[in-house]
Amino acid sequence: MKEDSGTVDITGFWAAWAPAVIMMVIIIALCSLPGPKLAKSPYPHWDKVLHFAVFIPLGWFLVRGAALRGRRRVLLFAIALSTSFAVLAEAYQLLIPGRSSEVFDAAANFLGALAGVRAGRRFY
Repeated sequence: MKEDSGTVDITGFWAAWAPAVIMMVIIIALCSLPGPKLAKSPYPHWDKVLHFAVFIPLGWFLVRGAALRGRRRVLLFAIALSTSFAVLAEAYQLLIPGRSSEVFDAAANFLGALAGVRAGRRFY
């Protein structure tokens, strides 16, 4: 946003978007862990629950950032960005030794982000 003096309000930008950016960095850090360093769960499909849970805050923070910055179509923006990031995070894992990329993981990422978007939209 521009202030009256014509300068860009960078403080407001980062106040709105910093949580989403930090969450994206955390997700990429988790995706960067080599496969052998990850603990194996005795429960089937436990990783899908984790994928879902990690993406909930991302959806929430994207809605928050878009709403605070006055974006029109807040939901569309948050869903589009979180879906793109969910797919890219899975594709990125193909580059990490011992990791794999699965369609169902991407689906769990997307559904978690969508849950976060829906929850966040109730507040913003």
